Amino acid sequence: MASKGRATMGVTLAVITALAAVSSARPRPPKEPSAALTREAAIQVLETTDTFAGVSIGYGGERSKESCAFAVVSRERDAAEIFRSLLGKASMAGQLYALCGLYSTDPDGFKEAVEPYRRSTDEVKTMFGCIGGRQKASGLVENTSPNTGLRTVRLLSPKETLEGWIKRDNGGKRSFMLDIYGGGYPTEFRGQDRCR
Repeated sequence: MASKGRATMGVTLAVITALAAVSSARPRPPKEPSAALTREAAIQVLETTDTFAGVSIGYGGERSKESCAFAVVSRERDAAEIFRSLLGKASMAGQLYALCGLYSTDPDGFKEAVEPYRRSTDEVKTMFGCIGGRQKASGLVENTSPNTGLRTVRLLSPKETLEGWIKRDNGGKRSFMLDIYGGGYPTEFRGQDRCR
């Protein structure tokens, strides 16, 4: 009886192994490009998202829907008004995107709006690359952790680029930390296209 069970298990494993080999040998179709988001759809994404995601996520490095939505909204003529509106009605993750938008579209409004978020104890889901988790909103807004050993981006103005900061203040080093307060996340999101 025991040898019959081992034989059945051996055949099952052989079949599973063969199926895995066939499916991995089959060419995968190319990923379809994301359809461009409309203004309304982009606002909806930012209003309802429960995740603060980086530009590229997952193992394939696909553009996050949030960064695509941010790109659409940030190019609207009334972007500052849209981002201010999101501060009042979006999820916490959406409010963080709204702060990123205000950093560039309304720097004076950003300085006032960001203050309560620097002390927020609310947590938000995150996704950067293929790593997901939860972080306090305050840590995403202003990185004050001394334990990373990396400098946090501190742009002089919304017009400065990350490349400019690297040359000016990070000694040309390509490793650094981002947050919203210092302009890192806003500048990274602002530099993306609409995701065609």
